[in-house]
Amino acid sequence: MTRALRIMVIALAVTLSACSPNPSELNPVVGPNTVSYKGLSFTKTSDEPGFLKMRDQELLKAVKDKKLTVAEAQAFLRSEKKRIGFPDPNHTPGFDAQLRKAGLLK
Repeated sequence: MTRALRIMVIALAVTLSACSPNPSELNPVVGPNTVSYKGLSFTKTSDEPGFLKMRDQELLKAVKDKKLTVAEAQAFLRSEKKRIGFPDPNHTPGFDAQLRKAGLLK
């Protein structure tokens, strides 16, 4: 290989590696068992026990960790209740009680 060709190969390799995304910067893959909201992934459920588990563990943790505001979490919860077909999807009394218990809602 000539010196000029080696320099071009090295320059190309450096350029390609500089353009490659860092694995930590890639968006998470959302599969059939997850639902994405505001860049976060939550377990996608279709029954009440799974819904309550997602609500009381994953969603509450996101609010505690300040990844979602209370209003954002409530909006997500209402949309999930509508998707699943729960009665009275526009209210979140159980979640509100969990938020109060955790000191996140007055």
